[in-house]
Order: sequence, then C-alpha cells, then structure tokens
Amino acid sequence: MIYPWFEFATILESFVHEVIDIDLSVLPNGAYVFNGVERRGASGKTCWYIPLSFHEAKLLGVERDDVGLKVIRYPVYNDIKDEHARLLQEFTIQKILFTNDMAPDVFKILLIRNGKPNSVSWLGQKIEYPTGSVFFAMLVANVNVHGILTGVKANSSGGLSGPKINSFRERCRQLRIDPYDLTIENLYEVKGRLGVLDVHKWRRTYGMRFVNVPKYLQIELNNTCNGRCGMCAIPHMTRPRGIMSDVLFEKILKEADSLDVEYLTPFLHGEPFMRQDFVEKLHKINEYAPKAKITIFTNASMLDEKKVAALCNVKNIDQIVFSFPGGNKHVYEDTTGLNFENSVLNIKRAFRVLKDFNLRISMPRSEQNRDSEKDFAVLWNGYPHSAYDTYNYLGDARGSLAPCCYEQCDRAFRTMTVLFDGRVCLCCMDAEGRFIMGDLSKESVIDVWNGKRFMKLREEHGCCRLACEPCRRCTQDLKTEEYNDAYHPSLV
Repeated sequence: MIYPWFEFATILESFVHEVIDIDLSVLPNGAYVFNGVERRGASGKTCWYIPLSFHEAKLLGVERDDVGLKVIRYPVYNDIKDEHARLLQEFTIQKILFTNDMAPDVFKILLIRNGKPNSVSWLGQKIEYPTGSVFFAMLVANVNVHGILTGVKANSSGGLSGPKINSFRERCRQLRIDPYDLTIENLYEVKGRLGVLDVHKWRRTYGMRFVNVPKYLQIELNNTCNGRCGMCAIPHMTRPRGIMSDVLFEKILKEADSLDVEYLTPFLHGEPFMRQDFVEKLHKINEYAPKAKITIFTNASMLDEKKVAALCNVKNIDQIVFSFPGGNKHVYEDTTGLNFENSVLNIKRAFRVLKDFNLRISMPRSEQNRDSEKDFAVLWNGYPHSAYDTYNYLGDARGSLAPCCYEQCDRAFRTMTVLFDGRVCLCCMDAEGRFIMGDLSKESVIDVWNGKRFMKLREEHGCCRLACEPCRRCTQDLKTEEYNDAYHPSLV
C-alpha cells in the first residue's frame, strides 16, 4: 500500500502550509535515523516520536531541550484539510490538558516533507512511504514515562480502573473532553497524578448549536472616552471617532425588538456618559425594544448626582458595571488619568440611590495596576467587586495579562457588535473594526447575522478556536453556552 500523501504538488493545490524538509529513516529495530543521526524514540498507533536536540528544536521554532517531533505517519482523513482540522482540535485538547497538568505541552503543528523512502509494516500490511512523502507533525514536550503506574488496574479486555483512573476521567469530564481509547500504554504518572501522552481521536463532549438571531447586541453610541487606560485599545485607536445617528440607532432597536434580542449593551469602545443624551438613549431602548435587558459599562467619572437620579426612571437595566482599574489613588490616576476621589464618590452615590439595581465594581487587572489589587479589595470591601485579567484585543492592547485561550468563544455564536457608523465588526475585541461582517446602515440585522461572513466564522470557530483567524490570537475567555451546559456539578 502506498502512503496517500506522497505527491507533494497535489497536496499544495488544496492546502498551503509551512513545509519543513527532513531526512527520516525508520529502522526495522524501531530506531530512527533523523537528519543523519541515529536515535531511539517511540512509536504510537499512528505516530513516530523522535527526540530532538536543542538545535533541531530551535530550527523548528521552539527553544527548548526537551522537545520531540511527533510525526503523523498515517492520517485519519485522506483529505489534508480535514486532517488538519482534526489535528487542530487535538492540539487544542492537549493544550487544555497541559494547562491542567494532565498531558505534555504541545507547541506547534508542522507540515514536513521527508527526503528518504521508507517501508513499514502496520496492522498486518506493508506501507510504502516514497521519497517526498508529506506528513503532518507536532512539536511536543518529551515526558519521562519510566516507572510503574500505581493504583491503576487493567482487565483482560484492556479496560482500566482504579481511583486515579476515576479521578482522571472526572477531570476530563469537567473539561468537557472525552478520553477516547484510554490505555495503560498511553498513561504516565508524575507526582502521583496521571497524565496522557497522546490524545489521538479525542473529542469534545459538546457540539455547537446554530442560533439564527443574535442573543446579545452591542451598540457603540460613541467611541470617545475621557480616560486613557493603558490596557485599553481606545487611547491607541486609529479609526475615526464619532457618534451613532438617531436614525440608525432607532432602526437597529426596531429590528432588535422584532427579533426578540434578549440583551442590549449601548456601549462598546468609549465612555457612554460622554454623550450628554445617554440616558435619553436608554429611554429609546425602552420605547423601541421594550423587552430587551440593558447592560451599562461606565468608569463612573461623569456619573454625577443628576445622572444617577435619571437612571432611576430607566426600565429593564439588567446590570451596571463600574470599571475601576486601580486600588489606590496613585495607581488609579496613573492608569486612567481620572480623579480618584470623584470616581469613588460617584460609585458610592450610585449604590445609595440605585438600591434595587444590580451593580458591581470591576477591576481590569493589567501590568500597570496589578500590584494594587489588594488595595482594591480593601477599598471596595462591602460592595460587590471582582478583578479579571485584561484581554489583548487581538494583540492591539498593551499590558494585558490574560493567558492564551483555546476554548471556543460564545461571542462568535451569540453576539453582534455594531460600530457607531453601522458597520458590524467581528466582536468587542476588534476595536479597530478590521474584520467587518456587514453594515446595518445598508443591511438588516438578520441578513448580516446569517450572512456568509458570520457563517464562515462560526464554521471555523466551531471546529476549534485555533482554526479561526483572528480568534486564535485573542485571549478573551468567554466560554460558550454549550460548554457551560455540558457539565452540571450538581448532578454528580
């Protein structure tokens, strides 16, 4: 049998990817000759594992001395695009497991072309790998797997049992991962905890549901702000500044009402109270979309006594979030450029007056203000407050702390984000409006939501986050409803 991906030119016609040339010979004794050097590695069901030197790993883009090359010697799918999508999902799963100390790290996916022919017996048949055969490969961390697994039993059919196995499976379940084909050969133990070497054919335990109308609608009434927070994209924004027209705003609200959009957020990139008529716009929401719940985000610096009193007459306010990025006067003012005492006074007044409202104080934690988090907790003791790591706005924001995220994002499936001029951008992380999905000044909400661009986004993102550009570069961790619904601790 001839390996299906031996015609390199044919593959490039349907899929373009970085290609690395190697020389790999597989010896009958299980050893490898890789780039002229014989070495002992390992062999999985569908993979060859080859330990790399620091220099070899560096040439492949990873500067570590504990890296191995995992070559997918026989694909699950003959189509290279389908196989790449499958490997992206496996890469995602292994990354998630690694962050939970359940698997070795995995660094990147490569497409390699071998300059040597090979002939290997596998599952009772002989497979010929001609010169020029192309393989997918991953760079993975080598793990010391020597030693005996304790507390793990295998029955005659290969099934595993024991407290550690039960714990491992439960942790997978909490991560919404199906530990497919879990065998004793695929497990290792570090400090008394089990890990899995390979996640070949592992899957997520939930699927994405298609929603034919947006659940959340974010509307940018203005993209101006009186603050200059370093971790925010607004101070560095290069697109024009402006305000949404009344005609466009009312058009969007009427359509939102006809579609039963559940949540409206009249805020995106800017301080909403920069508009003197902001409370009037909230009444417009009550008038044109009376069923919609309203969320307000503000830095509270302009929330004077008159505006707080006016908010009492607005209906359907689901929550008001006060952004307060600093725990003391020095850090707050250095971060925002706003007056510390004034903002504190305005927030405390809001809590006194808006007693029946859902209010909370949030600290966007960044490199600039992270050391003041304890002061923040003391300052707002007795008030609902929390801190979170700032996102990177697709890499545009400075000082963000949120780590890389591999889970699918709910915004791709349930949120529409409208810029002040009517253009629909990717989401709130697309501050510059580089990824435009449509234009509500010319199109309807439903036509944009079900248009080709959104459909393509959901198809790619539904495969996995790493398959979707630019979502793969974003660090916002907003898990999907399907993810949250897939596991119910109360039922355990």
